[in-house]
Amino acid sequence: MNALQLPLLFQAVFCEPVALEVGHYHSIASFLLPRMTGQASAADLAALGDVSAAMADKPHKFGHQRSGLASPRYRNDGSLDTRYYNTLEGRPEVAVIPWRGVMAKGAGFLQEACMGMVSHDRLSHAIHQALADKEITSIVYDISSPGGSVVGTPELAALVKRSSEMKQTTVFVDHMMASAAVYAGSQAAEIYITPSAKIGSIGTILGILDDSVRMQMEGLKLELFTAGKFKGAGSSGRALSEADRAYFQSIVDDANDGFVAAVKQARPGVAKEVLTDAKVYTGTQAAKHGLVDGVVSGWEEFVGLV
Repeated sequence: MNALQLPLLFQAVFCEPVALEVGHYHSIASFLLPRMTGQASAADLAALGDVSAAMADKPHKFGHQRSGLASPRYRNDGSLDTRYYNTLEGRPEVAVIPWRGVMAKGAGFLQEACMGMVSHDRLSHAIHQALADKEITSIVYDISSPGGSVVGTPELAALVKRSSEMKQTTVFVDHMMASAAVYAGSQAAEIYITPSAKIGSIGTILGILDDSVRMQMEGLKLELFTAGKFKGAGSSGRALSEADRAYFQSIVDDANDGFVAAVKQARPGVAKEVLTDAKVYTGTQAAKHGLVDGVVSGWEEFVGLV
């Protein structure tokens, strides 16, 4: 990642609604703010580029049986396996799709390899491949994600739902499945989770940075020339009006209505507070609230149920 990419991340975090677990939201926001307001030095930004370049040349190696990224890989004989999913050892009919990181529509290689993101497009491609393979009868979504952008998530949720109508589908969670990951992942037929893993945060958030007071203190004044009532809403240096606030709230409400409706339809037995309070639950709590189908000790026990 370099300094030129920061405005794109800033736009995603502060100008668009996201379905992201609140702790991760604040973590990303605290990273971006000093860099977008000039409080980070040029050396800091240069270091980001150096780290990204180094990691790009040395992709992660996974010594265990579960991959972190749905991508093609070379077989032992040197040929390329173009599938974006794995299969269980001795179970070629079971596709395992890694679903790990902050979900971001259109995330590129560096964002996925170095910043812990996963593209909706990558996940969709893996699902389409698994659905097209006649040998595959079951799909496992191996999810470890705090959620991410709303853009692309309803479409991914619809695809997961369609996959559940065509094949057996199951979700496994041993770390976190929150917000947008719940939106889409809940459309699978069954969800299994480990006792200490976390799931939930069913809600939507949109943060608008109002730095008009800071600009005034620095002797700066912004003048916008726009056509359209809300064209300049949320612009840096422009204080929000009540109409602006109502407009942004309507965006959040619309996105969240679709989120809640999808989860409620997929899991009709879920407790009401799960859909309204945006709480995160442990695996044991989630089972009591109807958010999951069962609690397992780990991957090995889960695989025995598939």
